[in-house]
Amino acid sequence: MVAAWRLLLRLHERTADSGCTVCGTQRERRLCTVWQVAVGYFLRSLPNESPAEWRTAA
Repeated sequence: MVAAWRLLLRLHERTADSGCTVCGTQRERRLCTVWQVAVGYFLRSLPNESPAEWRTAA
């Protein structure tokens, strides 16, 4: 399972223009949805949320 996540995240590397190699360029400097899911799952918060927000939501 870990190898599959690593491969998926490697495929979705950021490009020089802050886009994703698979999802394309982003208008804003944000993570693609694959990275957002990974961050949310493994770190239990999204990049634009503070830890206090997700603790109180549970």
